[in-house]
Amino acid sequence: MKSSLQFLCKSFDEIKVSNKQLQNALQEIKKNNDKMNKRIDLLESKLQSKDKHIERLERSMDLLEMNSKKNNVIISGLDLQARSYARATSGNDPGEENGTGSQSGGEFTGLRQKVAEFVNKSMGVQLQTSDIVACHELPSRKGERVKPVIVSLINNAVKRDVMMGRKKLKGTRIYVNEQLTKKNAALFKKARDLKKQATIDSTWTYNGKVFLKKSQSGSPIEITAEEDLSPFVA
Repeated sequence: MKSSLQFLCKSFDEIKVSNKQLQNALQEIKKNNDKMNKRIDLLESKLQSKDKHIERLERSMDLLEMNSKKNNVIISGLDLQARSYARATSGNDPGEENGTGSQSGGEFTGLRQKVAEFVNKSMGVQLQTSDIVACHELPSRKGERVKPVIVSLINNAVKRDVMMGRKKLKGTRIYVNEQLTKKNAALFKKARDLKKQATIDSTWTYNGKVFLKKSQSGSPIEITAEEDLSPFVA
């Protein structure tokens, strides 16, 4: 009986020692876990900080690109080979054979004169060749017969006049649009898709920025990121 009691006491002491060791081990694991969690929190904080820094850099780059294109317009559908711009706007003239592919010397001057003549005659805007800083044809997209023309104007006031005059092209197959940054061009396309789905009333660009209205009487909303379009997705 005595030996059994001694055995039980010894076993109990061993269990207590073992339990204490387990408790110490758990505390050590908890300490290591706390350190690991703090390390993870620190890394997540650094990652968020870097993400914000990258976002700021991207925003700055987009603003710089927008500023470099702020006076540019793209004319699509204008046949610069056509014998008359009245026929060019109707799309019925097959054009002449003398191209304007190269942008060197007199060919650039000729292209600039043709653009100024078109804007004067077909859009009712007084545009001098001296108002055009640069212009050249862009590669045509698949299915396009006529190459778009990018026109860099001398200042924003001249560009505004040209943009106002484009309403006279309604009903033709010639379009004048602002040159947008790659980011804003993608946002504008998504906004136009929403317009086609009738989830918004209208969308447009102004000074390289994208805007929309939810309803005809609503206030303009500037779209700066894809998340801004989320409330209008059906």
